[in-house]
Amino acid sequence: MTAAIQRTLAQSYRALGLLDPALANAEAAFKRVSAGPANARAAAALVLGEIRLVRGEADQALPLLTEARTVYAADPGSALERAAADNLLGELHSQAGRFAQAERHYADAIASVRAKLPANAPRLAELLDNLAVARGRAGKLADAEDLHTQSLAIFRAAHGERHPHTAHALFNLANVREMRDDFAGADSAYRQAEDIQRQVLGDTHPDLAQTLASHTFMLNRAGRTADALQRGREAVAAADALTPPTR
Repeated sequence: MTAAIQRTLAQSYRALGLLDPALANAEAAFKRVSAGPANARAAAALVLGEIRLVRGEADQALPLLTEARTVYAADPGSALERAAADNLLGELHSQAGRFAQAERHYADAIASVRAKLPANAPRLAELLDNLAVARGRAGKLADAEDLHTQSLAIFRAAHGERHPHTAHALFNLANVREMRDDFAGADSAYRQAEDIQRQVLGDTHPDLAQTLASHTFMLNRAGRTADALQRGREAVAAADALTPPTR
């Protein structure tokens, strides 16, 4: 089995939430190219670093992602790969509360993507969303809402209204509006997200369960007890129907 196949398997397992086999395949792929060409090693380091980060192993993820970024930064033809590394490093630093470092990485990733892809590229929207989350964590809520709004506009232009990515962007916008105590605006965004998720993903999808749960907490905070109880029942029903992945 080649390193490229093992990287692909690792990414597939990671997408399914199966993190143990994802890690095993990513480590095997990295080991295969440890003495190989720099770009092959960087590709394996990027995948392994991402899986380490998802597993909450930030200390082990950091050197891998840094190595990948360094290699890609030296190659003008690898701008999008560098953007992927910057995005993951931004998330790592954001989770750790190092917001200035996170913003620098996200800014570099956004600049790379804007230089290579169209203005309505979904990848740009994802990066804007991630930067918005970092700014929200840093208490820059107005900036975060503006970035989430930009991201939502790109997803709508790229995918249309009825798409999971559009729903997720609405969910993020609802979260930051709730943080700003804009309960009416948050309620509207949550409802739009729920409507899309029901139609596109179905009544038992994890994304819908998460949106319903967050909406329930928001309604409680807003003092709308009866509405919160109704949403809470829906959230519990959706959560009960889920079958969590096996690690």
